Amino acid sequence: MLKMVQSLFGQKPAPVGVDFGSETLRMAQVELVEGEYRLAAASCIEIPMGARKNVTARMHFLSETCRPTFQKGNFSGRQIVIGIPAPLMHVVHLRVPKMDDESLLKALPWELKGKVPIEPSKALLRHVIAGEIFQDQETKLELIVMAVQRDTVSQFIRIAENARLEVIGLEPEPKAILDCFRSLFRRKADMDPTTMYIDIGFSATRVMVSCGEDLQFLRFIPIGGDQFNYAASVALKVPVHEARRRRIQQAQTPGLDGGNGAMAAIDPILDPTTAKRLAERGIIEEACRDPLERLLNELEPCRRYHEATFPNRPINRLVFVGGEALQTALCQQIAKRLGIAAQLGDPMVRLGRMSRVPVESGVDVSKPQPAWAVAAGLSIGRSAV
Repeated sequence: MLKMVQSLFGQKPAPVGVDFGSETLRMAQVELVEGEYRLAAASCIEIPMGARKNVTARMHFLSETCRPTFQKGNFSGRQIVIGIPAPLMHVVHLRVPKMDDESLLKALPWELKGKVPIEPSKALLRHVIAGEIFQDQETKLELIVMAVQRDTVSQFIRIAENARLEVIGLEPEPKAILDCFRSLFRRKADMDPTTMYIDIGFSATRVMVSCGEDLQFLRFIPIGGDQFNYAASVALKVPVHEARRRRIQQAQTPGLDGGNGAMAAIDPILDPTTAKRLAERGIIEEACRDPLERLLNELEPCRRYHEATFPNRPINRLVFVGGEALQTALCQQIAKRLGIAAQLGDPMVRLGRMSRVPVESGVDVSKPQPAWAVAAGLSIGRSAV
């Protein structure tokens, strides 16, 4: 009854953001209270390990669970915004002569031919003008173009429609992340820093560079938590799901570094439990060194490309988001290699203060939740539309 009254006389609820992640299906809805966003409702379900890499099995699982997951969240209304999964999207940076919007839209399919592994005419295309540059004696546009198969998008729309949900928008995940953290740029003084967002997910890492709310660089790197889990699995000689559990547990266990960043001296006889944890942590960190090095070797060129393209906009800070952002040691090593100050991108710092969403929803607002940036951002981005 209350929701009916609100819909008739109160502010229209924001649509629900639906993040079809590789590891978890997340749904979030925000509301605006006295000029501040808060998390109004949320729900999620973890995708089984066996379905995460099998597209057919994953789509079947999402079809079976989308409606009950939505119902469990106690959302207002049925309108949703779907985040286009980053692993299914192809990204290309293009430099084209300066032209008007209409001419640019006509030119994009021709410019993309041979640059993406799909036929542009059968793809859903989104582009962002990152800025203007001077090259070959003329002014050109630096474009970020995102392409995804229309058939793939149609599958997610059908899943939503079969769950009796109304799809009112499709947004790329990078836009959702920027929308989620746009409160960082409320003051004019905050518009100056150039930020690199590093979204480390299950199957891949998304790298975005923005100046304020303007996207200037985007790249997807096919290295994510799954590669770290596999490396730990081999070293520990346990199944991948068990290696993942132990890796997360080690990252979230406090008091193993002596409080000063160096490993504490532990007597294995007096404290065998802590000594065992330290030994296992060392094994995991050593095993993950190779995928971490490969990730670092991909991140450094991202920084160089952006700073060569926009030399007056050096990157001032890193913001880590995604499920792997809770791996503190991982983020610290990346920040150290890049030599840039870093912080955790926790949307609940902003959204969780007045939220009454129960822990049973799958999101504990009292703890950092960097993996919820996409779902929350999808709802925030459409709340003012």
